[in-house]
Amino acid sequence: MKAKDIHAAMARDWNERAHEDPFLYTTTGANNDQYWASGEAMAEDLVRALGLTPTSRVLDYGCGVGRLAIPLSRRCNVTAVDISATMLKKARAAASARASGVVAFKRITKPPKVPVSDASVDAVVEVMALQHIPFAVMPKVLAEMVRVLKPRGFLIIKAASDDGDLLGRARDRDDDGNTWTARTYSLEEYEAILAPLGMAMVSTITFGDRTQVMFQKDVT
Repeated sequence: MKAKDIHAAMARDWNERAHEDPFLYTTTGANNDQYWASGEAMAEDLVRALGLTPTSRVLDYGCGVGRLAIPLSRRCNVTAVDISATMLKKARAAASARASGVVAFKRITKPPKVPVSDASVDAVVEVMALQHIPFAVMPKVLAEMVRVLKPRGFLIIKAASDDGDLLGRARDRDDDGNTWTARTYSLEEYEAILAPLGMAMVSTITFGDRTQVMFQKDVT
């Protein structure tokens, strides 16, 4: 599939999933209370690990209905982006109902372009989003994440563990643009794309029940 067709399929498919059951599709198996509690735990751990302050700016990439963005917005400034208009509509409703802080929900209307200014955020975080993105478009998606980061900013993403939580490399598991099949990218795959963009892995980070890898921009 061509890139534009992949992005169109992603918007269509995730709108349908948002209509059907957004909680199921953005965190499999959690009930409503567990969903929001997990977001609170992730937000608290991120603030502590990154030293975020009320003036820090964070991009939540592939925000869904706001599991991380809403609790994180009570602790810092958050921009939350998604390709699904329906997910964002539900996220705005949830933010109103749950008394969010400073959060701007924005749709990715011209993918992979993120509607955020160059070098404007301190951290970019994704939670279960990149695993649904086909390898063919991943380099440009990651380049957009790097573009919006400030110098020394952090990128926090999920990579396959050493024992292989999913077998094989993402590029070997790719298909014709399926937007659901999980593709846990390896650290090697991420580094091949991110190193030429000035990103270096600096550590792993645990927030909530997740352990992800953390890259930093312009590390010398």
